[in-house]
Amino acid sequence: FFSSDTTLLAMIVTIQAAISATVAILVGSSLNNAVETYLVFREKQLSDEWKERRGLLPMSSKLTESNNNKRAVVQNLQSMNRKDLLRVYHSCECPDFDVTGEWDGKLLENGLVLTKIASFVTNRLFGGGNNWNGKYFGNNSVGGNRFVSQERDVGGIVNDETARNIIVKDHSFDYALLPSPIDRGKNSLVIKYARYHSSFSLFNSMVDELRVLKYPDSKGNGAILIGLGSMGWTGGKLNCSPFCLMRTEKND
Repeated sequence: FFSSDTTLLAMIVTIQAAISATVAILVGSSLNNAVETYLVFREKQLSDEWKERRGLLPMSSKLTESNNNKRAVVQNLQSMNRKDLLRVYHSCECPDFDVTGEWDGKLLENGLVLTKIASFVTNRLFGGGNNWNGKYFGNNSVGGNRFVSQERDVGGIVNDETARNIIVKDHSFDYALLPSPIDRGKNSLVIKYARYHSSFSLFNSMVDELRVLKYPDSKGNGAILIGLGSMGWTGGKLNCSPFCLMRTEKND
């Protein structure tokens, strides 16, 4: 009898210790991100020489570039750590061209632990099990998010032989050119979700902001935006998660 109670108590203690350790890791990672963000946005903007070494030029010149260069820039972003991504964002400017339309999206590095957390929150909670695929911007200052889902039959069952990926649009937002919540003295394309979520929603406090990493060519193709997303309950703007958007092109 006592042996059984001792085993149960040991299991409870072990579970509590594991939970405490997990919470400590998450809090520590969030604090590390917050300090990193605070320091980066008080640095001087990156020089053109630094950008050129990282293959990220041109950032502010409206030059015609090919889709291959666009993919190379995105691959470069995906190889960068969070601190450098924040530096890149800090050095970019607010969009001064029409952003309406469809944009493909990718999550970027957010630290050793929080990259996986950001992926879980974005794809499982925000996307309801569908992977986040990007955003779309309407011409009425309202947009939304895109997710990849598998087409299901009437019974809700995925037929592996005939299933195909489809784009599902959800989680509307308002967008406007506003002062950056995180980078004082500069504007960004700011996205807010509060109007479309109740006060009790996890996503009511969600705010994204975007800047231009690569301008579109003369046909409007090739544009890349770099963004930072945050929510109040995960630490707010100082614990922001980097991502990027590429304008969807028919021939991609």
